[in-house]
Parts: sequence; structure tokens; C-alpha cells
Amino acid sequence: MSRFARFLKVRERSMAELTERGSQWLIAMVERTRLADSRELHAASVERRIDPSALGGRASMDAWLDRHRAGTISPFFAGLESRAATVQALRELVPDAEGELLDRATRMLRGEFDLLGHERLRYPLPIDWHRDPVSGTRTPLTHWSQIDFLDPAIAGDHKFVWEINRHHILVSLGQAYWYTGDERWSERLLSWLDEWMDANPPKLGINWASSLEVAFRSISWIWALQLVRGSPHLTTARFARAVGFLALFGRHIERFLSTYFSPNTHLTGEALGLYVLGTQLSPLRDARRWRDRGLRILLEQLPRHVRADGVYFEQATYYQRYTLDFYLHLMILAERCGDRLDHRVAPTVVRLLECLRTIARPDGSIPLIGDDDGGRLLPLDGRRGEQLHSALATGAVLFDDPSFAYCATRPNPELVWLFGPDGADRWRRLRPLAPREGSRAFLAGGLHVMRDGWSSTAGVMTIDCGPHGVFNCGHAHADALAFDLTVDGIPVLIDPGTFTYTTSRAWRDYFRSTAAHNTVSLGDESSSTPAGPFSWRSTATSSLERWHASDVVDYFAGTHDGYERAGIDAGVCRQLLFIKSGYWIVRDTVRSEHDVGASASFQAAAGLTIRQDGLRSLAVACGHDVLRIDVLDEGSAISIENAWVSHAYGAKSEAPRLCVRFGAAAGGELHTVLSAARLAARVRRTRTMERDIIEVLHGEVVDRVVFAESEGRAPIDGVETDADIVFLRRTNETDEPREVFVSGATRLIVDDVTIATSPVPSAFAAAYDPDSGSWRRRDVGVIASVVEHGVSSGKIEREAPASDRVPTPSVEVPYYSG
Repeated sequence: MSRFARFLKVRERSMAELTERGSQWLIAMVERTRLADSRELHAASVERRIDPSALGGRASMDAWLDRHRAGTISPFFAGLESRAATVQALRELVPDAEGELLDRATRMLRGEFDLLGHERLRYPLPIDWHRDPVSGTRTPLTHWSQIDFLDPAIAGDHKFVWEINRHHILVSLGQAYWYTGDERWSERLLSWLDEWMDANPPKLGINWASSLEVAFRSISWIWALQLVRGSPHLTTARFARAVGFLALFGRHIERFLSTYFSPNTHLTGEALGLYVLGTQLSPLRDARRWRDRGLRILLEQLPRHVRADGVYFEQATYYQRYTLDFYLHLMILAERCGDRLDHRVAPTVVRLLECLRTIARPDGSIPLIGDDDGGRLLPLDGRRGEQLHSALATGAVLFDDPSFAYCATRPNPELVWLFGPDGADRWRRLRPLAPREGSRAFLAGGLHVMRDGWSSTAGVMTIDCGPHGVFNCGHAHADALAFDLTVDGIPVLIDPGTFTYTTSRAWRDYFRSTAAHNTVSLGDESSSTPAGPFSWRSTATSSLERWHASDVVDYFAGTHDGYERAGIDAGVCRQLLFIKSGYWIVRDTVRSEHDVGASASFQAAAGLTIRQDGLRSLAVACGHDVLRIDVLDEGSAISIENAWVSHAYGAKSEAPRLCVRFGAAAGGELHTVLSAARLAARVRRTRTMERDIIEVLHGEVVDRVVFAESEGRAPIDGVETDADIVFLRRTNETDEPREVFVSGATRLIVDDVTIATSPVPSAFAAAYDPDSGSWRRRDVGVIASVVEHGVSSGKIEREAPASDRVPTPSVEVPYYSG
């Protein structure tokens, strides 16, 4: 960065930011010259920080340990109150969980760990806490502020170093100890704790370089010390040393909060760490301040981080899961500790969970829209974060919500660890009930979800037509108007994931590129242009044109200006129609006066195959055919490419991708039908009188979808309307009408019967009742003429909830988002 650019950056910053950044820099410089004295970690030094009144007048570590063993220091999660009761509840509610946990813990003793996208990753014992196990790179033991952890030459992939240093492994060993009472688990847990404290002197090394990582580690240590409080291996000396480090963790987090550095999940995770330390280290004089500050930050940031519709403001679903876990833990612990939360917290957390539930696939996984971090706050169930089952089960119990229980499908051990045996009882009292709403638009965040139900074989499409992100859009991908598709319960066409942040610029850009997503790209360009691993040179603005949802048909239309912003004279429009008997029609339009080399990507999941099954027909299979793809434009060129997807951070797999090139000198159009293989649908397209007509025959019906472009529109199979899109279903043999849906219409007349009229273009739907020989109008959820980042600025025919109409608050700009 040039000196002038640095000068401009400084000028953009507020006095509060300059003051805090200057203070943090000064403290770091002082630390470099006079590192924290290890003597402050000794028992006598820790005891000087104790408020004697908190321990009955005894400011000693012996007194603290006695109270700790008795569980009378401060309320914590109810699952850690009674070992016998918790273990019994776990064995009754989730009998398979014990064996899975003990198997995982046994592998840990052998040096095999599941870290991020790697399973059974081998670590030579004793653990080298500064080494990236994938690249073998070891960071130096210098002051944390001198370590450039984003440089792979120095740190390898810093996320792998940090992941094992979050010490979830200690919590797993502690859980194994609670299940079995076998002291080998507690002994290994405490010996690893000793080894870590020996290898990580105060302020030295990469494990002090991120306040968020220090916070996660603090939370893990609090849990681990609770789990082994009954072990004779937890001596006063060990306990005092651990408490000394925890006190140092708290002061470090407090001094180096990410208020301006990265005010996203970094800041809220650090605040949760402060809150947990403040409640659980209550004998320390600093504890009350940590508790209050952590809680204040969490309450301040929640309305900033969660859009009014429940979408996380960085437009990254994995980080939304992180945020959800932070606030679920906060709500449970705050109630236990007697802290009253703002009345807006619970409704906001419910919206967070409802959004994730809506986009979740039937197998419980979420599409990895935006960056996938790969980690967890605390994996009490041992599963990866893209699986939503545990959060849904926790939300079901916390909010007494049977729809969350339905989507969770089964109880989870996390319920008992967080709520104790009462959590198991509350789960059993719930009567799971499928959510009432299906397809749904999250307007502020721009996610649009088409669903045909909530069963294990449901079809789900999630469309991204939202803001590119916030701040420097560090966790965004160039995925404007991309979709993620599940067919008959099987994820088929997916978001590619993330793979890496910093180890390879080429791979980082590949997984963020437009071509890697299920959307339209022009030539080798992406709709947003990256400038660095967490920044962008240009970003697309997506606009929602139409959204309609009904029992039979969902319709989406959106545009983006990403290529125009990048200097390419071309606009992109995508229309998606979901016919809920099992197929989707995709119409892509590129408007340009030049040949821009348009292509549409269809990225299959790993383990699936794509084969050509006709001139322009393809089948996607996983042992059996799942999806049929029919490309309807004769001038298009089809190729099946070897591509890559990442199911979790740090891992990548080969997977096939269909690339369809289309368009000519004046832009172009592409019409694609994606149908469940079970339909055995026959598809054809004709173009007459400035209309595209797509005909789909399946079972006993024939569906016609008409895209009309002219103002004077003649009747279509008995349907008179001025709509720009028409769906009409008739029986195949008798040609009797069944269903009709139109969008952009002021009138709908079928067989000379007026169904509906409107002074403004609207959407109408109707069903034919053969018994009465008449048409019944259906309800349609309609949002039309919507622009500006997916936030409504036009007419809403059926008013959206107030939560969908509140603009995103403005916040300061950070400089790192990893």
C-alpha cells in the first residue's frame, strides 16, 4: 500500500478508532520490550487478584479449588451439575453418543484428530502446538504481534494451528471422563494442559495472535476444568496455574478486542469469551468488568450482525451458524447466572434459526454460501458446523418450538450438556410439527428459498440475490444469482465451498469465482473481482425483480450489475420457476451489444456423476439417476468438466461440472430444465410470436410455461392475460385444465372466465375444480418491483413481515475478516 493510500485510510477513521488502535499498538510495543512475567501465573500472584469475599474471606487457591470441586463458585451449564444424572440422561436420550465419543477420544490418545475438513489427521506426540500439521510449517516463538499469520511461508495454514489450539480436544476428553470415570482421560487432559502452558509462555507465539482464538480456548478450558473437577489429578498447583493463564487470557482479550480490526464474529466470539470468563472466574476482581463488557458487546452487536429477516450480515451461512451458537450459549448461560437480556434478543435468535432452518437441506446440512470457516464454538456432539441438527434441537428446547424439533429429526447430546437432564425431559414433551411456511423470501439478506415440503425427500433451492457483504466483504464469494439445489432429499447442484483462505491465492480465487458457482459468468470474468484474500476490487449489486410463492409454483426473477461495474457492457438477468411436482426452469438472459462469451455453470456435488444422455440432455447420478438436465437452446455448447468442491475448510474433492456456453453478438438467452429423474419428464421448447414456450410432459399432465415479451399478447391455450410469464397445466389425454399461474399481469381470463384483475402488474394463480366445473383462485405470496440489495423499495402486494423491511445498519469498516 502506498503512503498516500495509507494516509487516506487514516483520514477515513474516526477518533475513537484511532485512539483504540493506537492504544492497542502501544500495549503491544510495551509487551515486546517487557514480556508478561511468568511469575504472575504463580499461585501467590493469582491469589492477590482474588476478592476474599467471594470465597468466604479466604483468598487462597485451596479455598477456590474446594469451591470449584463442590460446584459452588458460579452457575454454569446445567449438564455439568451432576455427573451421574447427566450421564444417565445421555444414555437414555442418545444411547449411541457414548460409543462415538469414546471412539473419537481414543483416537485422540493415539494422536489422530478430526480437524476442519480432515478426518484422522495424524499429529506426532507430544503435540507441537505451533506447527501446521498439513504443511509442516512451524511458527517462531516470538511476540505474537510480530507473527504474520496470513503468510503461509511463516504459518502454513494458520487455521489448522489454531483449530487444535482451541482445545476442543480437552472438552472431548473431559466428556469421556464423565461417561466412564476412568482417570486416564482426566490425566491426559491435564497433562496436555500442562504441555500447552509450558509451550506457550505469555504473549509468545501464534496462539496469542488472535483474540478470538484466545476466547475460544478460554471457553474450552472452563468446560474442561468443570469436567475434571472431581479428579485427583487436578491439584491445587495445576488449578492455580490454569486460573492464572485464564486471567491472562481475559486481560488479553479485553485489551485487544476486534472492535475495529474485525467487528464480525471475531468481536462477538471475544465478547462471549469475556462473558464466560467473567461469570466463571467470579472470585477475581477483574471478573465483573469482563462479564459486563462481554454482555454489553454481545447485546450491541446482535442487531448489527443479524439483518431484520434473520440473515447474517456478512452473507456467509457458516458464519451465521457461528453467530447462532454464540447467542444460544449466551441465552442459556445468562439465564443460569441471573443476567436479564434485552427483550429483542430471543426474537432475533429465533429469526437466525428460522432462516437457517429454511435453507437447510433435508439431511440437516446448510448450503455453504460465502466462506466456510470449518470450525465450531464447542462441538459437544462431535459434528461439523454445517450440520444444523444440534442447533435445531437446542432451539426447540430453548424456545419450546415443535417446528425446530421436527427439523432436528432426533435428539442430540448437546441438549443434555447444555440443559442437563431437564433438557431431555423438555425434548420428550415436545410434539414435533412441520413448519407451516415452505418457500420463503428473506428480503433484507436476499436469500430466496423454494421448497416443496419438509420431508426427508423434499426438494429445496436456495437462491442468492442479496448484498455482496459488508465492510470489505471479506467472507463473500462472486456468487450473484447463484443457487444451491437439493432434489428428492439429495444435494445435487451445490455451492463449491471455500477450501482455503491464505495458503494459495489461486485456490482462494478459484473457490470464490463465479464460474465455480451455479450461475452465469462472462468469459473468464467473475461478477465481483477480488483484490485480496478478504477484499474486492469491484462488487456486484443484486436486485430482486419478482418473487411469488404458491402451493404449486414459485417464481423468482433477479438481476445484477457486476459485469458493468467491472467495465464489461453487459447485464445479467435470471428467472427461476419451481413447479412443485419436481422440476425447475431456469432462464438466463445476458443483455449486451457484444459477444461476451456467456456460460452457465451447474456444479455437481462430490461423488456424483454427470453423463450426456442425448444431444442436449444430461443425467446427474449417485449410483442411480437423481436429476435430469435439459438444455433447450440449439446454439448452446455443452461440456462436462472436472472441477473442485470443498465440503469443509481445508479439504477439496474432484466433482463434475456442466458448463453451457450460449449467446452471440447481442448477448443471448439460455433455457434449462432441471427435473427429478423420477418424473421421466419429456421436455421441448418452441418460439412463436415473440414467445418462448416450454412444454414439460410428465405423468398424466402436460405443463406449458410461456415467457412473453411483446405488449400485445394473444390468448394461450384458452388463457387470456398480459402477463410476461404464464404457467398452464392440463391433463395429457383429455386436455382438461388443472392449474394456471401468471406473473406481471393486470388480468387473468381462463376459458372466458375472469379470474382476477388488478390496476398494477401482479401475480395470480387458480385451480380448476372438475366437480363444479369452475376455477378457484389460489393465494400467491407476491413481492414485485424490488430493487436495492434485496431490500424492498417497490410495491408489495401482500405485505411482508416488518422484519423483512428494516434496512441494515451501517457500521465501521474492518481490515481483516479471516
